[in-house]
Amino acid sequence: ALSDAIFVLITSNHGANANGEEYNRRNHFVYFDGAEVLTYKPGRTSCEPFRKYNTQGNGIYGGSVKSDAAWQSFSNWCPGDVISTRIISLGALTAGDHSFRLEVPDAVFAAGQGYFPISLYLQGKTSGTILSIDGLQSDAVHATVYPNPSGGMFTIETEEKISRVSVSNLLGQEVFSGKEKSINLSQLPAGMYWAKITLAGDKTITRKLIKK
Repeated sequence: ALSDAIFVLITSNHGANANGEEYNRRNHFVYFDGAEVLTYKPGRTSCEPFRKYNTQGNGIYGGSVKSDAAWQSFSNWCPGDVISTRIISLGALTAGDHSFRLEVPDAVFAAGQGYFPISLYLQGKTSGTILSIDGLQSDAVHATVYPNPSGGMFTIETEEKISRVSVSNLLGQEVFSGKEKSINLSQLPAGMYWAKITLAGDKTITRKLIKK
């Protein structure tokens, strides 16, 4: 059982085609154990503050400044902006099976495109005393994988030597292995994969990959 349990929810909508999910704002409804616990509509009042960070020459910004009114239905995500983190307070939570559901009833998925990657984790206080913590790594590990999402080719950026790269699908099956900074998933189906990157000194990091 947990006291003061919370969900930490990070999600973004993808699908940049006409009337796609990436930019058009839709109401999102979050349910826990069948009860609605959060309603939100992603996006900003305006994307203009992020125009200077955008590197897409043919993106949604265009060549001139838009008014707040013009942005209202089209600012679900502003290129150059961060992805919001949402905290959902649950209070006391009993041990056992629970359900989480995110609904976007107005989603269109125009031309069969678009998807909603979701990162969700639960945390809270438990009874008892922590006696010890093993396996702490004191040295920070810096590595990024880009572009992500990608059509299949990913690049690992790190100053440390790579010992091994292993990519698995959601069934835990290894679908790629290597020792280089390039990850080629071009021949695999679209979806989510996990990359386990082992660096010098047996330092290991895991990164989520989205194959478009």
